[in-house]
Amino acid sequence: MAVKVFISYSHKDEPLRDSLAAHLSGLEWEGIISSWYDRQLTAGTEWDDKIKAELESADIILLLISPDFIASKYCREEEIPRALKRHESKQAYVVPVILRPFHWSDTPFAKLQAFPKDAKPVTSWPNQDEAFLSVTQGIRTAAKLLLDYRRQQAEQKKANRAQYQQKVEEFLQDGKGEISWIDQDTLDELAEELGLTIEEAEAIQSQARELYERYKANLEKYKRTLIRSIQRGDDPSNQETKRALERRQRDLGLKPEDVARISKPILDQAELDEQAKQQRLAEAQKLQELELQRQRQWEEYRAKLEHYRQEFSKAVEAEYPLHPAALENLKAFQHQLELKDEDVEAIATPILAAKQAEYERQQSASVDLGNGVILEMVKIPADEFLMGAATGEESFYDDERPQHRVKVPEFWMGKFAVTQEQWSEVAGLPKVKIDLNPEPSYFNGAKRPVEQVSWDEAVEFCDRLSRETGKSYRLPTEAEWEYACRAGTTTPFSFGETITPDLVNFNGDYTYGNAPKGAYRRQTTDVGSFPANAFGLYDVHGNVWEWCADQWYGSYANKPDLLKQNGAIAWTQETTGMAPKPDKVNYRLLRGGSWIAFPWSCRSATRFSFTPRASGYNIGFRVVCSAPRTS
Repeated sequence: MAVKVFISYSHKDEPLRDSLAAHLSGLEWEGIISSWYDRQLTAGTEWDDKIKAELESADIILLLISPDFIASKYCREEEIPRALKRHESKQAYVVPVILRPFHWSDTPFAKLQAFPKDAKPVTSWPNQDEAFLSVTQGIRTAAKLLLDYRRQQAEQKKANRAQYQQKVEEFLQDGKGEISWIDQDTLDELAEELGLTIEEAEAIQSQARELYERYKANLEKYKRTLIRSIQRGDDPSNQETKRALERRQRDLGLKPEDVARISKPILDQAELDEQAKQQRLAEAQKLQELELQRQRQWEEYRAKLEHYRQEFSKAVEAEYPLHPAALENLKAFQHQLELKDEDVEAIATPILAAKQAEYERQQSASVDLGNGVILEMVKIPADEFLMGAATGEESFYDDERPQHRVKVPEFWMGKFAVTQEQWSEVAGLPKVKIDLNPEPSYFNGAKRPVEQVSWDEAVEFCDRLSRETGKSYRLPTEAEWEYACRAGTTTPFSFGETITPDLVNFNGDYTYGNAPKGAYRRQTTDVGSFPANAFGLYDVHGNVWEWCADQWYGSYANKPDLLKQNGAIAWTQETTGMAPKPDKVNYRLLRGGSWIAFPWSCRSATRFSFTPRASGYNIGFRVVCSAPRTS
């Protein structure tokens, strides 16, 4: 940019000014300077404002000194003070050019370097062109110095701005696009140190922010490109992919270190994802192989299950209920096939349910007592069993020993203890020997067992029912009762080694074996409220004691062989000729325990004796017959 030269002169020196302008034209042509003087004012211009504006913007101010210049009030009071003020502030370079002789050594500009050479007035030179040449050379020198200075200043300014911008960028990078007030204090101090104005500093910061945001946006563009490349399945280590990404980096103007910084977590994650993918594929393949193996094993297992189902069905068809020996054989077959208990149960349950329903149809009969009251009977198959308490059985009594084998022929037994509605119907039939109270029970309920019934009254019930139906109904013998109660088991209870109040109505405050305590209901419950035993008989344990036909003889030590060969024969003086114990001549047997009894009193082997005319709110009975008439 050319140095601006302002020429201050007196109009009376215009010829000399024109000569000077002619000599300066060479510098203007070279682009070193551009000159201005008031004759360049255009019509209508505010000349004073224009002159002052040009003077204030000039780099070199030429004062063309002559007596007329000094005599000019405008030059003396306006242009000279302004020029010297700018010179002193180093905003411009003032050069006095002595045109005509004049005593100027006492003037304010006397201390300045004047031209022509040796401050010899132009008009005093023999050749004025030489004088103006001296002036021109001086202006050339001054202009070049000024240009060099300006260039140095511009370079320094540029360096200062660059230094300031670098610090701003540093803070923006560290602050993720924000400059803290602490960092701003540092920037303010740096701007002052570098000679930057507030406006310059703000402009640099604004530009830096804009560049930062643009750079950050370009980083995001590169990141998206890299992610898309990975998502498309491109291999980042492939040379072609690398070159394409390098071109993308170059086009976005990104630094390698920044690209490396943002790429690392993406590439690391991509590697982890690839490893995870490969692992998933391996696991999926392994799972598929395992699934195929499991499928093959399941097919083999299912074939075994079908084999077991066929054998189980054959066993049930051949014999039902299944004999313990048959059950043991099936258990051994299950172990041989390595079948799970729950799968075997799933096979056995529907087969047994269907067979049980068929069995119950075959094994059960019902007698219509009138008014919709039915007496249900269950067929008890003939067999031989071990009667009495086993060796080591918990809480056994001496009168339950010794154990002995008894053969029992087929008979029919009441599915439930006689209920209050059944009692009421039969009590309404004509008397055979004694009167019957139609409502003797303490706990009322049509489906509850009748209680407070003596042995004599139970026999009267059987006699009336027999006369009414034409079939022989009676009380069970003690052997029949225990055989029916056990239903093929040898454990203390038909349910196993122990009982709980969930299975039997007894005094749940007490326990047997390792069973937990439970509810003590303190009353009878409806018949059939608890599970049946294997013969389909309900409440053979607990609820009410049940009368048997036998007299009381104490233990089984003297039991006649006749009774062991036929359990249908009651042990009485009439059948055996044996007299009972003198202290219990007429006592009769009770079996099964009751709602108030301890659990050990509810065992299959438990025996209890009572006078035949006595009754209680825990004593009932059930009936048996040889072949009931069905309704």
